[in-house]
Amino acid sequence: MLVAAKAKTITAAVIAPSKKRAEFWSDIANQTLKAENLEEGTDRLRRVTSA
Repeated sequence: MLVAAKAKTITAAVIAPSKKRAEFWSDIANQTLKAENLEEGTDRLRRVTSA
């Protein structure tokens, strides 16, 4: 899977249209964001990319 391969060397984000489609990425995702944890998750992404 191209995104999974690239995500090893760059920060990648995938936006899925539904929980069912997000489950497709669950085996390689570091985090799954929803409305309840969106701000926390994007803050975590910013910290990782600025390090």
